[in-house]
Amino acid sequence: MKVVFLSRSLTRGGAERQLAMLAAGLQGRGHDVAVLTFYPDNPFAPEICRAGARVFSVEKTGRWNVVGFVRRLIRMIRHERPDVIHTYLPVPNLVGAILKPLLPPMRLVWGIRSSNVDLSAFDWLTRATYRVEPFFAFAADLLIVNSEAGRRFCIDHGYPAARMTFIPNGVSIEEFRPRPDERERVRAEWDVGSEPLIGLVGRIDPLKDHATFLRAARRVLDRRPDARFACVGGGDADLLSELQNFATKIGLSQRLLWTGSRTDMCAVYNACDIVCSSSITEGFPNSVLESMACGTPCVVTDAGDSKLIVENTGAVVPIADDEAMAAALLSVLEGAESLGDAARARAIAEFSAEALIDRTAAALEELVS
Repeated sequence: MKVVFLSRSLTRGGAERQLAMLAAGLQGRGHDVAVLTFYPDNPFAPEICRAGARVFSVEKTGRWNVVGFVRRLIRMIRHERPDVIHTYLPVPNLVGAILKPLLPPMRLVWGIRSSNVDLSAFDWLTRATYRVEPFFAFAADLLIVNSEAGRRFCIDHGYPAARMTFIPNGVSIEEFRPRPDERERVRAEWDVGSEPLIGLVGRIDPLKDHATFLRAARRVLDRRPDARFACVGGGDADLLSELQNFATKIGLSQRLLWTGSRTDMCAVYNACDIVCSSSITEGFPNSVLESMACGTPCVVTDAGDSKLIVENTGAVVPIADDEAMAAALLSVLEGAESLGDAARARAIAEFSAEALIDRTAAALEELVS
């Protein structure tokens, strides 16, 4: 097949990482792959190009640079003449649907990578994009959702269920793996010795519900005064200040690190004895899967596909229940080593990058044939 991916950019985000992995993997299986991006911010491009695929930017200069952008995009797609154009995320999905009548015959595949999105956090144009997306979904020949939670959400909101398939995210089990050397490096950087370290990996955002994690950490500390905690991720500065003040108020700040954003995530997951997700809503949380691939067990809230990912290799607790979360963290700490082995085994068996590529290739090949 000849496949063209369409994305806004290849910035370092979860969806973009999955796209890069998929594009490189399909190229490695003998397909002809190109990635077109709206904007030239493409740090994943070298990884894709090393696999033999091609990356091109349509050189969009801003939100309202429309006419020239559309002309260039149509010209580039006509030049490529793909069998499949695979769009990623709402805006590219809509662009693909609107331009489909102007393009040569090809199959249009949407990549839907969110479930219950809080639209109040976005501007009017982004809100409008999400709201009209279900009406244009019928232009797509196939809709690939990366979570069961997302599939249910889409069906409830009028997307065509008959054209929808669920393909879970994948993780590179070579990139994300147990690394004792990296564990020691990061723990030394954070001045953590042999104490148990529990981490929360996620942006500073109300949907990640750091407050419940902090309350649970306080409960854990009452039972395990040697425990340490780390919140990894950047985000809303005002909310961060509120959370830091709250941590001080409940007597947690001396045992808690706020690390900000990190690029060495494999090392971060290895440094932790448990990784926790306290989210109120989720789709398919990559941080949970990546932690498991590193051999670190997870305690998660029952949000999105978290329960499906973790299964019996960690613990699942109700949303916003700090008492249940604390009990689960204490329980998992007791068997962290064996649970970590089981977590990595599950990541390899069910959610490897190879499984993602195989499932996607099969779906696209069936569509084209």
